[in-house]
Amino acid sequence: MSGSRVIGFLIAVLVVLLVVAGTVVALRVTDPGSEEAAEPTPMPQEEAQATPAMIASPTPMPAPAPTPVPTPLPTATPLPEPMPAPALAAGAPCTPALSAAISAANQAQSAFMRGETNAAQLSAAWGEMAARAESAATSLLQKTTDTYSVARITGVAQDVSTCAVLSVSGDDEVVVETAETWTYDAVLSCAATEDEQTSRAVVGYPAQQYTFARVGDSWQMRDWNLGAVNIQTAWQCG
Repeated sequence: MSGSRVIGFLIAVLVVLLVVAGTVVALRVTDPGSEEAAEPTPMPQEEAQATPAMIASPTPMPAPAPTPVPTPLPTATPLPEPMPAPALAAGAPCTPALSAAISAANQAQSAFMRGETNAAQLSAAWGEMAARAESAATSLLQKTTDTYSVARITGVAQDVSTCAVLSVSGDDEVVVETAETWTYDAVLSCAATEDEQTSRAVVGYPAQQYTFARVGDSWQMRDWNLGAVNIQTAWQCG
């Protein structure tokens, strides 16, 4: 093919292409059903959710220190008022203090009979009557009859059944009377059998009298009378 023909063919092809391109452009402009240029679809924006870390929590304020409450001073408990001392009057029962003084005297004399105390220790309970109490105890410890002699006393018990005021001299001196029963356990040296045997004696003293003088808060013995003696059960060898 000659060069002029080739050139003419190319020009014809170019013209055709231009016509086709123009037709396509015209159709896109005039066709109402044609799609418009796609616009980017906006992405839905999520509403920002507040996270716990993003929520500002209030800073806790330090609790105020408690105001110290002053401890109330303890109030003194009032002491109970002392009970008035029982009135001393003739015929009235012995007061606890008088009964305690008699009990102490009896216990001291019992201990002396058992050989647990000496004569000097009797004076603490018997006062001026210590010598008389020693004499009464010794008479039992050394008692001898045709059938026996007392080797030793092993046990002594007392029972004060009554104690009453006989007379009162002012507030400082009182005379009381008691009814007492004493039990004596002894070891006897028996003459007939030439051996030792145990025996018991029970003796009543229905009208012992004690005179006490008040010294400070205590009573001290000033006089003592044994009174009648009733032997209810005597010592004896079998």
